[in-house]
Amino acid sequence: ELGKWLDKEGMIKYRAVPQMQELYDLHVHFHAAVEHIVRLKHAGDNVAAKKELEGLEAMSQQVIALLTDIEKQV
Repeated sequence: ELGKWLDKEGMIKYRAVPQMQELYDLHVHFHAAVEHIVRLKHAGDNVAAKKELEGLEAMSQQVIALLTDIEKQV
């Protein structure tokens, strides 16, 4: 849902907020990381997939922090 909001409203309505581009870029990177993890799992590399999966938690926390910062500015 975040991606839909970013594409349809967020980047248009709040483009003047500096953290919006950072949020958008992080969201794109998050999806790329998930796709990479899925490819690793399909290739049978469960160890690498698990290691990469651990990095998603940090990205999720970054998204939350950015949304919190953005909310304070609008």
